Amino acid sequence: TITVNPTPTASISGTTSVCQNALSPIIPFTNPLALPITITYHINLATQPTINLAANSTYTVAVPTTTANTYAYNLVSVAYSVGKTCITGVSATATVVVNPKPVAVATPASQSICSSDAITPILLNSTTPGTSYNWTRDNTVYVTGIAASGSGDISGTLTNTTSLPVTVIFTITPTANGCPGAPTTARVT
Repeated sequence: TITVNPTPTASISGTTSVCQNALSPIIPFTNPLALPITITYHINLATQPTINLAANSTYTVAVPTTTANTYAYNLVSVAYSVGKTCITGVSATATVVVNPKPVAVATPASQSICSSDAITPILLNSTTPGTSYNWTRDNTVYVTGIAASGSGDISGTLTNTTSLPVTVIFTITPTANGCPGAPTTARVT
């Protein structure tokens, strides 16, 4: 009598992106066989505890999102949990990219001008590559000349239609890889 055991299999796959501090995505490990198996996997090359996976079942692992990072979950070996051991190499990989929330810096953050003068252009920067900037401003009734909203660096001429000083606050929201950062402000009096 010769018993030929099936090769144990499990699978993970796919790539997903999330924003830093977002809800943790789930990586599923699936056992399609009608027998229990054990699997060994790595996260960014670090070996994790072995998982005992029941027949025809799925085991999920949550991904930490507190730190911007790329997490590669590599399924490296599969074996029977009982009986004859049949080990096979597995190349399946699931990748999760945790994108940082960009921080915007507005320069200058504050300035004072005379009515109908051009402002010193407000330059927007971030250490996160590929960051874009959307902004809005207040006091659009009493100060005219620059749109109520826009994108990119801020420039133009402001005219105060009152007899008192008015401060215009620009609220800037940076976004990178679909992840919005905390708004920052720039003021023009």
